[in-house]
Amino acid sequence: MNAVNWSPSGNSCFIATHDSVLTIIDNVNNTQSSVNLTHSSGSHIIAVSDTQIYVVGFDRHIYLYENSGDKWAFKKCLTKETPLLDQGRGSSVVIEPTVGGGIAERLKQFGGGAAVKKTSIVVTSQVQKNIHSANINSAYLINNKYIATTDYAGFVKFWNI
Repeated sequence: MNAVNWSPSGNSCFIATHDSVLTIIDNVNNTQSSVNLTHSSGSHIIAVSDTQIYVVGFDRHIYLYENSGDKWAFKKCLTKETPLLDQGRGSSVVIEPTVGGGIAERLKQFGGGAAVKKTSIVVTSQVQKNIHSANINSAYLINNKYIATTDYAGFVKFWNI
């Protein structure tokens, strides 16, 4: 399990596992349901009510899930416009070796010139400047209006919900 949280009423329990499954346990009716997340697995769950939660993904984005009727479903993403697309990953940056001896000359033996470094999942892309640059380590609901998140680099962000 990555994250567990209870609704404010205590009637529902929410569980996010590392295989990108969100499990909802209804303690009143003694039932459970599951949602396969289409994004990265959840690292935090913020329960607004028995029918509305925010899931903070390991991809550092915040996703809203709601229960309409008896079915839980994704509604929106607070941190990007196209939540099901994986923007910013897989691109590469060319690093030119410096002129001279030493390590730059040795690197040429292995790469035939410039070394290529893939961008990290931790580094934000030019497209997504509003997300944290490091993994989120805490997330809190403030007066049912804002979500406050902090990351391992020490930054705090507030999200208007």
